[in-house]
Amino acid sequence: MGIYVVTHKKIDYMFPDGYKTIIVNANKNKIKGDVYDNTGVNISNKNYSYCELTAIYWLWKNSKDDYIGIDHYRRFFINNDNFINNAEVKKILKNRSVILPKKESFHLRVGTRYWETSGYKNDLKVIEEALRKIAPEYIDDYNNFLKERSMYCYNMAIMNRSDFNDYCSWLFSILFEVEKQLDKKEIGAKERKGYYKRIYGFMAERLLNVYIIHNKLNVVEKPIYFAGSKAKLCEKVISKLGKLRDKYLK
Repeated sequence: MGIYVVTHKKIDYMFPDGYKTIIVNANKNKIKGDVYDNTGVNISNKNYSYCELTAIYWLWKNSKDDYIGIDHYRRFFINNDNFINNAEVKKILKNRSVILPKKESFHLRVGTRYWETSGYKNDLKVIEEALRKIAPEYIDDYNNFLKERSMYCYNMAIMNRSDFNDYCSWLFSILFEVEKQLDKKEIGAKERKGYYKRIYGFMAERLLNVYIIHNKLNVVEKPIYFAGSKAKLCEKVISKLGKLRDKYLK
């Protein structure tokens, strides 16, 4: 089993056994880690728009762990105020459960919040078109989810291997199709500015929820530890900036 801490910078924590660091955008970020997203089968060059998904893709294609967990360098799953450990994870996952962060609630619907904080309204239509082409059985769950006012965030999860493989196969087939269509329309990541280049990471946050809903996976929610007060402040600032609509989004 492996819980992987996705990072682009050096981190100093005493993790439980089974934790490993995975360096993303590793062609540029020359720091020491346990594994690197630019080795083996990888999409490391897409990190600017796929964010932590380059680590998730690498783990899907290259790791051999029975269970896969995703933490971030400043966000960690905890249990009883400590980093969640292998024994706790195995006990939870034995019933085909998935561990996710506690669901977050918003005053806006999920669909509205996406285009107000993260991307273009048309992105949601392109995702729907990709689903209709690749996995039409998900369409109803997708459209219903966009009307909700809560979701699981951060692209963080701990899953058994079979669910992880199935999820990744589904997710990346959709994202690659969306990327192709947005690039054709010249409204892809290269045409966006700053924070909004991270579009496929933002889309994946929503799609994870759709996958969980459609497959009726048993979710066990765990709290997230945010490392440092600066991390918490950053989250609040990004949220407020998103609501005001960045000038580059228009």
